[in-house]
Amino acid sequence: MRSITTPILSLMVSASMCFGGCTTTDTSADRSAGTTIDDAAITATVKSKLIAEPDTKARQIDVETSNGVVQLNGFVDSSAARSEAERLAAGTDGV
Repeated sequence: MRSITTPILSLMVSASMCFGGCTTTDTSADRSAGTTIDDAAITATVKSKLIAEPDTKARQIDVETSNGVVQLNGFVDSSAARSEAERLAAGTDGV
């Protein structure tokens, strides 16, 4: 059986959308301890959801969170798995 992987390239999941010209100047020095802890909790929750879903292959997806914006990078086997990873991340409290 041949496995086909579909890349998730810098998929950004956020409660708000930004079109054209949006930039961020956030650095870790500008972030409060509370924001850092909240982001870590969001990352852990998203990763746990990906682990619980067998189709998303959680070991192949990196999760990063900054100020409530989740970025997924990695590979999945299908566009359905990609959509599921997006749905799980977007449905997480704090995102």
